[in-house]
Amino acid sequence: MFNKKFFWGIVGGVFLANLFLSPTKVDLIFGLAHTIISLCITMLFGRFIVNKLLLMFINAFVFSFNMFIIAYMLKVFLHLEDTFMFLWVTSGISEFITMAVAIPLVYFIIKRMNINQFMLFK
Repeated sequence: MFNKKFFWGIVGGVFLANLFLSPTKVDLIFGLAHTIISLCITMLFGRFIVNKLLLMFINAFVFSFNMFIIAYMLKVFLHLEDTFMFLWVTSGISEFITMAVAIPLVYFIIKRMNINQFMLFK
């Protein structure tokens, strides 16, 4: 979300994690779709929002809201008995908590380091 050059690294990381760690390969499609759509929306916000802390919270909200993609996968392909709304809300809350807890740490790292210096291709 800080630099569009990181996009493919994030997508590749999600692909590899789902490829090797997911019990079902349908998560490759839905996990990648969730990540790509959410990152694109956050990158659009990033064009207008300069404040990185605010952008991190928007990113957490976007990823959490878009958990309907994962909730749909869980409901349809894993045949979970829970209602779609329950899956969406609980997975969205879980996503938001996970991302919100990481925000202070990531913000601190960004303030201390120039993350662009770690890019292999500038």
